[in-house]
Amino acid sequence: MSSIGNSLIIFTLAIVSISANQEVPELVNRVKEKLANVDQLVENMAQEHEDMLNKVADLENQVDMLQEFQRRDNIEMGNFPKRDNENLESVVFKLAKLINMPIEETDICVVSRVLPNKLDKDIVRAQPVIIRFTSRKIRDRFFNAYKSALLKYNGLDEDYRTFYDKIMRSHDLKWFTAKQLDSTVPGDKDGNIFLNDHLAPRKKILFTKARAKARELGYQNVWVDDHRIYVQRDDSMRPFIVGRETDLKKMDMGDQGF
Repeated sequence: MSSIGNSLIIFTLAIVSISANQEVPELVNRVKEKLANVDQLVENMAQEHEDMLNKVADLENQVDMLQEFQRRDNIEMGNFPKRDNENLESVVFKLAKLINMPIEETDICVVSRVLPNKLDKDIVRAQPVIIRFTSRKIRDRFFNAYKSALLKYNGLDEDYRTFYDKIMRSHDLKWFTAKQLDSTVPGDKDGNIFLNDHLAPRKKILFTKARAKARELGYQNVWVDDHRIYVQRDDSMRPFIVGRETDLKKMDMGDQGF
């Protein structure tokens, strides 16, 4: 009896083993199918993520274009010391006289300082001065006169169209100073003043990063012209435009990166 029972047990185990062996391939196939579905899902999500990043980049570019359009009549004056009861309009008229560019009160909409950023509340440096003209035409004439006057001040070609080319090759350039625009500026507050395009916030951050990257890599020249950021390793290298964050990585490769 026990022999028959043992035989039944062995037979039953054999059937179970055969059944299991038949189910394993099916199980493997189901697992493979599930993994394929997961891979496809991950691929779809990666594509959606890339599409979203592209859409965000496009929106940022549109915002930049809008902000640049809003600033088209502006010039930013940097490094002019802030004082109590300052009269910034008189400073602008003094600068106009210095660069031989006569202007009327009706040529200026407003002159004001940029409100300090919350992150800059502990920084001592003076906030930039924004000069808003009544038209882009007057703004451009003023800016070009400034460039020509600065070149003449340094004994260089007065053609403002060569301004950035000249200053990139004149690292000992003399700049107009705050005291030239306001004789009451204390000596310890005097310093070079700079006129630039009024950049949109994101572009200004990018410009700061480009300058930091340039110092890190030994680039000689970084500047802005018509709201475009240019970098140049040295005078033998052609300048390149840095338009977005990804362009900063290209600076590592020099000529080959752009």
